[in-house]
Amino acid sequence: MTAGQASVCEERPHEERLLSPQNPAEALADPAVAEYLHVHPSWNEEETWRRFQQTVEEHGPWTAHNVPLGHGIRTLGTEPVYDDRKLRRIVQIVADLAPQRLPTLRVLDLACLEGQYAVEFARRGATVLAIEGRAAHVAKTLLARDAWGLTRLTVLEDDVRNLHPDQHGTFDAVLCLGILYHLDAPDLFVFMRRVAEVCRGFAVFDTHVSLTKERREVFEGEVYSGRTHTEHPPDSTLEQRLRGPWSSLNNPESFWLTPQSLLRLLAHVGFTSVFECLMPEVPGKTTDRKVWTAFLPKHRPATGENASTSRAVVRNSTSVLNCGTALWLPSPLFPFGCAEASQNNDGLLLV
Repeated sequence: MTAGQASVCEERPHEERLLSPQNPAEALADPAVAEYLHVHPSWNEEETWRRFQQTVEEHGPWTAHNVPLGHGIRTLGTEPVYDDRKLRRIVQIVADLAPQRLPTLRVLDLACLEGQYAVEFARRGATVLAIEGRAAHVAKTLLARDAWGLTRLTVLEDDVRNLHPDQHGTFDAVLCLGILYHLDAPDLFVFMRRVAEVCRGFAVFDTHVSLTKERREVFEGEVYSGRTHTEHPPDSTLEQRLRGPWSSLNNPESFWLTPQSLLRLLAHVGFTSVFECLMPEVPGKTTDRKVWTAFLPKHRPATGENASTSRAVVRNSTSVLNCGTALWLPSPLFPFGCAEASQNNDGLLLV
C-alpha cells in the first residue's frame, strides 16, 4: 500500500469489530468481548484520511498491523491480514483468563510494533502501556490512539530491555508478542525476569522457538539450549538496523530457546503454570511458533524466592477457556523434584 492508495471499507453496524460479523468463524466466541467503549472516532473522515496520509509520508506505510482508524479507514486495506487473526486469538485469551472484565485490566504491550494490540485493548476499555523502540512504529501507534481519543493508552518510545517495575509499575496482563526471539543472551534472560516482576497475573508469549540444540547459554547456574538466529548483517550500522521494521533494535544475533528451555526459564523466573492456546486457530502458523500463557502464583513469594531449580514438567490435558495443552511448572504447591517426577506414572514427562 502506498500513500496514494485508499484503505476504506464499507460502513456497517459495529463496523470496527475485530473481523467481519458476517463470518461466524471469525467472530469472537464471547459476545461480551466484542463490546467497544470507544466506537466513535475523534476526527471526521477527511481529517482522519489526511493524518493517515501524512503519517505514511513521514514514516512509511504500515507493514503488519491493519489498524482501524474510523470511518472505514484501515491501515492495510479491506482484506484481513495475518495479524487480524492473531489479534482475535490474543484478545480471546486475555478475556477468557483474566479474573475481571477488560475495562478493569491494566495491560502492558511490549514491543508493540504498529500498535494494533495496544489500541484494541484500549478501545475495549483497558488501561494500556505500550512500549516500542522504533520511532516510526511509535508514530503509527499514536495516530491510532488519537484517532479514537484513547486517553487510557500511553505509548512510550523505549527499549523493552529497560523494563522495570519501579519505572513502569505492574500489570494484570503482559503481552510479549513477537519479541523474545529478537533478544540475545544474556538480555533475553534478564528481560524474562523483568516480565515476571511487572506481572501480577499472567503473561502471553507469542514466539518462535528453536527445534534444534545448537547453542547453550548459562543463566544463574541453569543451562538453556537453542540456536542462534541472524537479525542483521554483522557489519551493519545502528542506523541500518533501526530501519529494519521487524528485526532487533541493535543486536546482530538473537537466541531462540527450545520449547523445553523456555519452559524451564519461565519456571526459573517465577511462573508456575503455562497453557498453550490451540483455539482460536491462526491459519499459517508454523511448527516453530508457540502461543503460551504463563501464570504467576496468586500469593507470590518474597523477592529472591521466585527462582525454581526443578525441571519443568509437561502434562497433556484438556483445559478450559479456549486453551489446549496445559504445561505445568514446579510451584510451592507441588514442590516435587526431578527424581519424584521421573517416577510418576500419570503422564508426566521431564523436559
